[in-house]
Amino acid sequence: MFPPSEDRKEADVLCPKKATVMTTKRFRWEIERQRRRQNIVKTTAHNRDRTSVTKELLHYSAEFNNLKEKSIFNKQSSPKKDSLE
Repeated sequence: MFPPSEDRKEADVLCPKKATVMTTKRFRWEIERQRRRQNIVKTTAHNRDRTSVTKELLHYSAEFNNLKEKSIFNKQSSPKKDSLE
């Protein structure tokens, strides 16, 4: 149908369009991949912060419970001593 030179021209015209479509798809895919990676990094850092805070809270709550138990124990033991006297 077409002489070889025109085929080449048509191919040159068509291929860059296809290539640009592929590159934009690739570009968008790369951007999405980077966003996902950043989100993963953010969430892992967030989870790490949350776990450290949770550990601190557990530590303080354990200390508080120990103090509370000691104070309750002291309060309970003191009335018994008073009642024995």
